[in-house]
Amino acid sequence: MSHNTRCNHCKDRLDELFRYHYGSIEHKHKVQVPVHLEKLGEFTNLRTFQKLEKIYHALEGFKQQKQFVKSVNLQRCDIFIPQLMRIVELDETQHFSAARAIALEQYPKSFELGFSRKQWILYCRHYNSKDPMPPYRDEQRAWYDTIRDFLPFLIGYAPTIRIHIGDFAWCELDSSSKSDRNKFRELLSIK
Repeated sequence: MSHNTRCNHCKDRLDELFRYHYGSIEHKHKVQVPVHLEKLGEFTNLRTFQKLEKIYHALEGFKQQKQFVKSVNLQRCDIFIPQLMRIVELDETQHFSAARAIALEQYPKSFELGFSRKQWILYCRHYNSKDPMPPYRDEQRAWYDTIRDFLPFLIGYAPTIRIHIGDFAWCELDSSSKSDRNKFRELLSIK
């Protein structure tokens, strides 16, 4: 079997490992959060809105794409752990773009995340992914990822966990092995 960043076996194994640790998980969980900036202003407090507004305008200025938000609400999340009120996003290489780095660099330094902001910025610089169709796709993806990262401020979820699928051959872990389950916990820094 060849291994790549779109490895379905990795995703299956991650499912098994999250289920082992937390019991129930949900796929494609719908979070009722608006994604248009003006709607977010009505949805959240002023301080959170100002942080999001700064990121949004930075993304607008990236390639002068002014209308990259096409959805009304946030698209479905990869995994939801009800026990923790936490989502897990499985990031493939297309998530690591210059637009995403711009967004991440605007995050408040004290912002608690379920992943390493510094490492994600390094991934963005390393991969520098570009998705040319439609021309605003990188900004759009970066914005939607930002909204998912801001869920603790928007609806009180625990910080979003992000897993870079290409960072490790997750499919090589055995969910029935105690040492592999411990390795999984260690890799994700799960408490």
